Amino acid sequence: MTLLGVNRLTRHFGGVTAVNFVDFHVEQGEIVAIIGPNGAGKTTLFNLISGVVSPDSGSITYKGAEIGGLTPEKIAALGITRTFQNLQLFRNMSVVENVMVGAHRRGKKGMLQAGLRWPGVAAEEKSIYSRAMSSLELVGLPGKENYPAEVLPYGEQRLLEIARAMAMEPELILLDEPAAGMNQGETNRLGELVAGLPDMGTTVLLVEHNMEMVMTVAHRIVVLDHGSKLAEGTPEDIQNDAQVISAYLGEEVF
Repeated sequence: MTLLGVNRLTRHFGGVTAVNFVDFHVEQGEIVAIIGPNGAGKTTLFNLISGVVSPDSGSITYKGAEIGGLTPEKIAALGITRTFQNLQLFRNMSVVENVMVGAHRRGKKGMLQAGLRWPGVAAEEKSIYSRAMSSLELVGLPGKENYPAEVLPYGEQRLLEIARAMAMEPELILLDEPAAGMNQGETNRLGELVAGLPDMGTTVLLVEHNMEMVMTVAHRIVVLDHGSKLAEGTPEDIQNDAQVISAYLGEEVF
């Protein structure tokens, strides 16, 4: 089943075309990577899909329904979540509290009900805490649930953000450069985590500069350059595409 469809998507910022008539799709259970040089439009594409900005033209469909222009809250409610290139943690909250923020999306009780301790609130909070702890175990952070988020090493803060996103039980997760700042061991662990997400029912759209990880985990790759789609194919296809190699201006990305 086609979970996400992007058709002739375009976004301008003043005189700059950040995304230019881009087409691609993501099938349920796939890991699709978006790669390209800096300034290629990758993060703008994620912002369009997640509702941070609205498209100027084109369409974005999720399970066949148009979502282009919806607010981030409405898109998240459909089962799409994301991480950010720059960490977006609540640094003074504990590790588990950060993850519980994500898990609360599945909650049924509102702020007023929680404040008045209506029947069922305590049981729901227990369930949310349990889901948060499971997400921390998934990313390899058990035993650190009571640490302030700000004291975690940078690589573990990256994993914490993924844990919070996964606590929302998404059908589609957008990972924006999750390996940035990680050492090799952390990157390897991250790659194993991402590769296993489809088995847990989560489809992945990945933006990442670490080509070793991309080539290992991605089923298909879409290449952007100056806002336009340059190529699409399997990792093997992309590795041997002369246009793709040229777009990186001789950088040794493969």
